[in-house]
Amino acid sequence: MKRTTALCALVLLGLLLLPEDAEKAPEPVSPYTLREYQGCVAVYRGAEVDPSAVTDIEVRLLPSRDRELLGCGLAAADVQELNRLLEDLGS
Repeated sequence: MKRTTALCALVLLGLLLLPEDAEKAPEPVSPYTLREYQGCVAVYRGAEVDPSAVTDIEVRLLPSRDRELLGCGLAAADVQELNRLLEDLGS
């Protein structure tokens, strides 16, 4: 888990570049990101530090893969994708 978390952190910070990505410009921050906040799934807008909304979806009840992805942050390009991700996590 620590290795996954460290890798996620490097990817999110843009410190880990694959050779084919070395010349590409960094991608813009996603409009929405889902991450854990106080044990629940939360919605973050852009690069904000505090969540704009906190759901009642308890992270501890999610499958381990979903928990890992939330640790890295699940990006959503628009409201429709955000709603789809929330629906998937909540079901």
